[in-house]
Amino acid sequence: MPHRINISRLAAMLLAGTTVAAVPDSASAGPAEARFEITPWAGYRVGGDFSETDSDAEIELMESNTWGLTFNGMVRPDAEWEFLYAEQSTSLDVSGLVTPLGDLDVAVQYVQIGGTYLFDGSRARPFIALTIGASRFDPKPGAFSSKTFFAGSFGGGWKIGLGDNLALRLEGRVYSTFVDDDSSLFCESSGGNGSCLIVLDGNLFTQWEARAGLTVRF
Repeated sequence: MPHRINISRLAAMLLAGTTVAAVPDSASAGPAEARFEITPWAGYRVGGDFSETDSDAEIELMESNTWGLTFNGMVRPDAEWEFLYAEQSTSLDVSGLVTPLGDLDVAVQYVQIGGTYLFDGSRARPFIALTIGASRFDPKPGAFSSKTFFAGSFGGGWKIGLGDNLALRLEGRVYSTFVDDDSSLFCESSGGNGSCLIVLDGNLFTQWEARAGLTVRF
């Protein structure tokens, strides 16, 4: 006796099979590719001196620890855009000037945007980075005014993978600040009269930095 075909049951089986085929195998499907990276880092910065016009003194910025944050976004597998914030708390030796101050505490900040190029690599990928933006010199005590200049940076290093979403970022970077002739630095106003601690001779203010950070990818 021929079997009677249950149409509704057959349709349900076909629908179930189609649904199972459409669901990706979790064991074979790889993780979604991360498009952004955020890297808090710490480092050490050296270099930086100004030439003072009136006294011909060389005013040196002391080397010290630094910290900052780098944010990257993928453009293509070997290129990223980059936003950088870096800060150094240090002091400026102004003993060569006619002032009762020996050292002047100052925060040096860089706010930069640019790009990163990644070379071929598996777990460790070399990279170079180029940015432009601003540098800001903020003296303490607050009686002196801060000063902002045009600046750029160039760096390079390695991104070493620690898993799908973590990496160690090791980097060296050089910062260059462009200083105009007769620029005034650390000015104050008292009783309607204004004066500036330093009148700069135009030059290139350069600092070097080594740093390490932990990158989180998402």
